[in-house]
Amino acid sequence: GINAEYMGGYAAVSDGLDGYIARKYNQTSSLGGKLDPLADKVVVNCLAAVLMLKGCLPAYVFFVMALRDVALIGGGVAYMYFTSPPPRALRSVLSLRASAGYEIKPSFLSKANTFFQFSLLLTALGTAYYPASPELQTVVGVLSVIVSILTVGSGIHYATSLSGIQKVPPPS
Repeated sequence: GINAEYMGGYAAVSDGLDGYIARKYNQTSSLGGKLDPLADKVVVNCLAAVLMLKGCLPAYVFFVMALRDVALIGGGVAYMYFTSPPPRALRSVLSLRASAGYEIKPSFLSKANTFFQFSLLLTALGTAYYPASPELQTVVGVLSVIVSILTVGSGIHYATSLSGIQKVPPPS
């Protein structure tokens, strides 16, 4: 049967492939640009939570990843709220129509972070199958430090530069 490791690998490969295909064939959309990073966050954090609960991923890594993503989403909503014209209402900011005037652009640091997060999660999945492997445990430890540094660094970068979300002019 299909196991979690293959599904995790499939999620990582398909995430990169769908973005590549969309860009190559000019099939990008405003909605896809918003849903793809959100889907990444859901997949990564759900898998990280399960791996943490199973003892395959250090708890601090899960909390660093989850807190950064909550902060990014909250910050994006706040940015949209405060840059939208009055009268402002949170309900309208959260609608797809309101988000059409904004574009989400992941930074290189964030893309590197996503790559290392998927690498860490796939390696941690491996420890579920081979818990006695000191090599896998070492790799999980090293990747945990790398992911934590990249996660905090990309979060600080987004918070200080506001480069992840941009208000775009309406199409003419």
